Amino acid sequence: MPALKVDPDAARLAELRTTVRAGAEDRPGVYRMITETGEVAYVGKSKRLRTRLLSYFRGEYPKDKSARIVREAHQIDWTYVPSEFASLLEELRLIKSLRPRLNVSQKRDDRNYGFVRITGGRAPRLTVARGTGSGERGGVYYGPFVGTANLADALRELSTALGLRDCTLDGKMRFADQMDLLPVPPRTPGCLRFEIGTCLGPCVGAPTARAYGDR
Repeated sequence: MPALKVDPDAARLAELRTTVRAGAEDRPGVYRMITETGEVAYVGKSKRLRTRLLSYFRGEYPKDKSARIVREAHQIDWTYVPSEFASLLEELRLIKSLRPRLNVSQKRDDRNYGFVRITGGRAPRLTVARGTGSGERGGVYYGPFVGTANLADALRELSTALGLRDCTLDGKMRFADQMDLLPVPPRTPGCLRFEIGTCLGPCVGAPTARAYGDR
């Protein structure tokens, strides 16, 4: 009679699932998968947090990515936020500050996945990249995130909220505290987003380098 295979993680996963069922609500939020050593291995977001977290326990191990991620978790923490957009912002902030290895190290070829790229240069901007090797040089990448169309919409809102540029005039950026060194006449026509107050206007030398960088 063949020996029964005992899953050594089964009891822990059952306890985590019970914790999620009892405590999580279907509200927008971010979550953190924490290992036995206290490492935050993965950060995610959802507009329906409880449903998303419970889906991790339905995956087939080791075939499904979600099952592989939750196997590393000895604790799951979550935080509610006011909206789906706010969950994206908080997810980006946590990935930037914590650098979870299961977020940062993943590379996907699937066209439904995208990365947030903070470009290099004098006045960085936010763009969507298909991968960290997508042909764009320089910059910092975060992800991957599901749904490039939604990601692009979120980055446009974020750029507007922060006053960051979304133009491609990479070689024509000037700052107010550098005008003596790099004078530039006002552009005609002016930057529309600067004129309506949704961009700080580095293309017309409006902000200082520090004011833009602090965003």
